[in-house]
Amino acid sequence: MKTLRKNFFYFIIFLSLNTSAQELKLYSPDKNIALTINNDDTLSYSVTYKGREIVNTSQMGFEFKNEPPMAGGFAVTDQSVQTINESWRPVVKSKHSEIINNYNELILKLKEIKAPMRQMELHLRAYNDGTAFRYKLFRAAKVGDRQIVKELTTFAVPGDPKAWVVEYK
Repeated sequence: MKTLRKNFFYFIIFLSLNTSAQELKLYSPDKNIALTINNDDTLSYSVTYKGREIVNTSQMGFEFKNEPPMAGGFAVTDQSVQTINESWRPVVKSKHSEIINNYNELILKLKEIKAPMRQMELHLRAYNDGTAFRYKLFRAAKVGDRQIVKELTTFAVPGDPKAWVVEYK
């Protein structure tokens, strides 16, 4: 694993001059892919490849039963960065005898600025061939009290792309 000092060559995080809005960028190891997070009144992301937009600004967040939506107005309470470059051999061989796992990761700890002041972690990864993110939501005040009724995350692909989608119910 590379040192934290060397990680700054792979990660460039931009904080805008406006204190209420933040723009953070995460680059792939080869620096061709940029994943941008906008933390403002709404939380959103976008992705570019060699400067070309491949995912337009897209909303992030959740709606909960009997609670306001959790979709923006966050303070970044902590952030960490790391670079992973490892390889491993699968037990059952497929078309690859060795798997390369190489990415840059940014972990943001977010807390709502206004009540109910819920918290979550946002894990973002930029690979040389794509991006990924996941949410980690924290418990409600009472166990079993929080129910997600709708995910607000969108994927705004530019142009008029054609896709086949399986709808599961």
